[in-house]
Amino acid sequence: FGIEPWGSGRMRYRDGGRRQGRKPLKGQPMLPGLEEPLAEKPTPQPALKKSLEKPELKESLVKLSLEEVEKEGKIFLKHHNLKENTIEFREYQIVIAAKAIIENSLIILPTGLGKTIIAVLVVAQLLRQNPNLKVLMLAPTRELVRQHRNLFKSLMPDQKAEMITSLSATVEQRRKIWSENNIIIATAQVIEKGFEIFDLSGVDYLIVDEAHHTTKEHAYALVCQEYFRQRKDKGLKPLTLGLTASPGSQRPEVEEIL
Repeated sequence: FGIEPWGSGRMRYRDGGRRQGRKPLKGQPMLPGLEEPLAEKPTPQPALKKSLEKPELKESLVKLSLEEVEKEGKIFLKHHNLKENTIEFREYQIVIAAKAIIENSLIILPTGLGKTIIAVLVVAQLLRQNPNLKVLMLAPTRELVRQHRNLFKSLMPDQKAEMITSLSATVEQRRKIWSENNIIIATAQVIEKGFEIFDLSGVDYLIVDEAHHTTKEHAYALVCQEYFRQRKDKGLKPLTLGLTASPGSQRPEVEEIL
C-alpha cells in the first residue's frame, strides 16, 4: 500500500482509490499546492479608516457612544454594553442606528446586511442612558425569537435578555420573565393574548422584526396599536424600530406598515 503523485494536489492510492487534499505518508514529499501557507499579518483596510473621517459618521459614533478598535486588521466597535471585538465596523449600520435612537424608524435592508445588529447598537446606547430601560422585540416565529435572544445574550452578556413564547407555559412564568428581564423577545401572538399580563406602557423601546407583517388584523398590528395607546394614555412617547427586507412593492403597502 503506497501513494504516487496524481495531478495537482491529488494523490492516487495504489489500491485504486483517490483521496483529495490528504498529506502524504511519512517520508513522502509534499505535493505542490498542499504546502502550509505562510501566516501573513492582516493589514487595516484603508477604506475603513477613510470613512471614519466623514462628519456624519463621527457624529453618529458620538451619539451612540461608540469607539472604533483595531484588531488583527479589522475594526470593531467598542461600547460599554457590548462584548469586545464582536461587532465589526459597518458605516451604514452606525449611521442608521444613530437616527433610530431618537425617532420611530422603519429599516428596509436586504437579508444579510445586519438589521438586527443595528437594533443591538440602539439598545446598547439606550441602556447606557437608562439602565432600567425596558425593551420588547417581536418576532414571527419561536425559532426567530430564540435566535434573537441568543444574539442579544452573546453581544450584551451583562444585560438580562430572555424570550417568551407559547412554550413559556404558565401565566406566572411569563409574568416573572417579563418583570425580571429588561430585554424581552417574544412572538406577537403571545403578547397579544396577554395584554392583561404585560404592561406595554412600561416598554420604552419596541422592536418589530419582519415588520411587513404589521398590517390589518395581524397580531403585530394589534400589539403595536395597544403599545401606542398605553404609552400615550400615560403621557409617554412610544419609540419603535421596524426591521424588514420586504416591505412591499407599492407605496400604499409601505404606508400601511408605517
